[in-house]
Amino acid sequence: MIREYIEMINKATLGSPIFYLTKNIERSFGLENLLRHFYIITGQNSYTIRLLEERGIEVMLTQPELSSSLQLIKDSKVQEYITKNTRNKAHLMYFKPSRALEVASGDNIVLNPDARIAGKIENKITQYQLLQEGGFGDNLPKAILKRISEVDFDSLVKELGSSFVVQFDVGHSGNSTFFIHSKEEFDTFKNEYFRTNMMMKFVQTCAFHFITTNGVATINGTYVGGLCNQMTGLQELGALRGETCGNNWYQLGVTDQIREEAVALTKLLGEYFYTLGYRGFFGVDFSITGEELYILEINARQTASIQDFTKLQLENEEIPLAVINLLELLQIPFSIDIEQYNKNNAQPIDASALIVRNHAKPFQVLESYGGLYDIESVTKKEDAYAIDEIYSTSRALILEAIEGRMIGQGDDFLKISVRGNVLKDMEHIDDNILNIIATIQAKTKTIDTA
Repeated sequence: MIREYIEMINKATLGSPIFYLTKNIERSFGLENLLRHFYIITGQNSYTIRLLEERGIEVMLTQPELSSSLQLIKDSKVQEYITKNTRNKAHLMYFKPSRALEVASGDNIVLNPDARIAGKIENKITQYQLLQEGGFGDNLPKAILKRISEVDFDSLVKELGSSFVVQFDVGHSGNSTFFIHSKEEFDTFKNEYFRTNMMMKFVQTCAFHFITTNGVATINGTYVGGLCNQMTGLQELGALRGETCGNNWYQLGVTDQIREEAVALTKLLGEYFYTLGYRGFFGVDFSITGEELYILEINARQTASIQDFTKLQLENEEIPLAVINLLELLQIPFSIDIEQYNKNNAQPIDASALIVRNHAKPFQVLESYGGLYDIESVTKKEDAYAIDEIYSTSRALILEAIEGRMIGQGDDFLKISVRGNVLKDMEHIDDNILNIIATIQAKTKTIDTA
């Protein structure tokens, strides 16, 4: 059925192609080899562009200063490119929905969830309120919604315990999440953010074992897949405590009971979101405490793991969630058994991917790394850009390290994918992977910004 559904999508986009506009070109991957009317527009040069073009995939590389999707869609040359390759209205896709992108897209059709609804679901304050209203209160860690001026350390400890988490309304990869373990830490945090006086969410600390699922909310119900460990706060990378560091589809420490409950909850959440007018991709982050599962966060958009999971689904001859997402947003009727689909696509897969970010001074990459490498010697063996091209446990797929690229503080520096597990356990990285990171970091130059 995969080919039949792909042909339906290709027929629906004839004369009205899909253009994926993105800062990070990898966000557009997954179905690029199957969609006949598909274009990628990006301002970030990448090793993968040459490989894509060799395979007949259209890529428009703009000026590097166009570093956001909004800047891309507003650019006159980008608009000309879209018009030149479109007979009717174009279909535009972005990684994250926003009202500004919807407006800038003009008369074209945006293949994303409605930005207003997505914003309410993704905002950590309104999200908590929506989940309470939707009957998910028992699956949420205890939380308090207040302004920083309205709380003190002792009252929070009384309600939430000796350590707790503070979250802002919006953020990315854990940069709006703060872990408080003492009065001194709380006072420092309060002094820094007191002037903002914004509404915050103060949350009871959960066990540091996180998993994530992906879902697609559709007219037929919610399709679920991609359950994986969400690697978080890996100290060997210098990561922030709440920072996401990648995905492990091997599902370390996930029991059958937890797997079934995570899938069931994701399905119920998607059905609830659909009643609110939400359609399309979303992701759910959970915390496991013993055999208890708590909903930590909802990402009302395509998640960063979808491009890899799409490749893994195709390899396993499953219909990708990415296909179901397009069928729903293009309003193409389809029939896929939800219960069987969700069971099949939540099973462990022998693959994982690690993201390395820069937490030090800005630096410049002096030597490019891209493709399949020997996992021990870190010598390149062949070109590749997708996780399904890793054919051996002795190989690692390395992406994003491009000669000359400037890496600012907080920017992604490397992505390393393997068949198997990049971790020894939930807190420690495999020695071979650490060696790869050290080898590549040695080929960089710190930039003096003083």
